[in-house]
Amino acid sequence: MPEPLIVVANVVRQLTLWFLPYEPTDPEVITTDYNSEKLKLSLLHNYDYERLAKDEWRLHFDVELDVLPLARIKVRTVIEIVCPKERLFHTEGLTPLNKIALETAQKAFFDHCKSHGINTAITEIVDANKKAKDFAPYMIEQFHIRQKDALSFPKWNEGGLNFTPGNKTILAALGTFIILDQVLHLNKLFDLKHNQEVFHAVVPEPAYYTVKLKCAELIKGNIHLVFIHNVMFQICFDCAIQLLLDRHSDTLQPSIIKLGLTAEKQRIFVEYGSQFIRRRRDELKKSGSRILNLEQKRDWNSLIK
Repeated sequence: MPEPLIVVANVVRQLTLWFLPYEPTDPEVITTDYNSEKLKLSLLHNYDYERLAKDEWRLHFDVELDVLPLARIKVRTVIEIVCPKERLFHTEGLTPLNKIALETAQKAFFDHCKSHGINTAITEIVDANKKAKDFAPYMIEQFHIRQKDALSFPKWNEGGLNFTPGNKTILAALGTFIILDQVLHLNKLFDLKHNQEVFHAVVPEPAYYTVKLKCAELIKGNIHLVFIHNVMFQICFDCAIQLLLDRHSDTLQPSIIKLGLTAEKQRIFVEYGSQFIRRRRDELKKSGSRILNLEQKRDWNSLIK
């Protein structure tokens, strides 16, 4: 067992990815037994990471708290740390970082409840000290899976994607997630739970948020997506284009137009996106690389409900 990890973790960002108050008519509220003293609580945890340099890491912790019948929230905590991977991706290394993420999410939940006028007698959702250690085994397992993929694919760290700000690239980067957020989280005319299951089976939810947040930074300047996030972005982009071109388009229109994705911008989005994806596929073929995630053709209009 390595020596106890003694480093300074730098929390570089804390943000609420979404906060969704429950309505009395929501099926989950109607069909679940609870009382004012003992609400139904559940917790989900996931993460993504980037290797910035040899021993420099950026970890993205996503904590979801589901508190029936009050609200659901997902909070991302981004922590940068300098540490050898053998010590970081170990229970002793990850536990204090998970504790920070759990505490951040819990505080955000109560802050949002207060700002939304949601009254609650509870003062604690989860004991961060007790739960922080539970998530380390999964995190370590996922890290080793990605490391194995990187070793089997020499161009893993070379095949990133650079985006330079421009009208079309900004439209592509931001428009993709305006559309996908509707079918995954925001528009109750869609089967959100089903869509999350089928979509995140292809694009893991933590990677989705990492790519989304990076793309949002394009309006400030150049961005770079590492190889795995490049692949995930292309899948997201392809899905958004398909949804605009087929039967889900009418359902999307009112909300995405309200968010600035006008009919003309949609036309440019589809035209530019189709060319962009075709060029990326051609580049991979010329390089001799095969990325199964990208080769598989998916009918997103059939998968999304």
